[in-house]
Amino acid sequence: HMNILCMGGRTVGPAVAWDLVETFLAANFSQAERHLRRLGKVAAVEAGKE
Repeated sequence: HMNILCMGGRTVGPAVAWDLVETFLAANFSQAERHLRRLGKVAAVEAGKE
């Protein structure tokens, strides 16, 4: 939905980076109310309503 993954190229080796990417991509979006509310705020800003 709106998550990003950042890693330091000088501090994270390729094997660890790959493991992090796989874990990140396998994660499921939580349908918790607080997460849906935040997603709604971002959508409102993108639509020019905020």
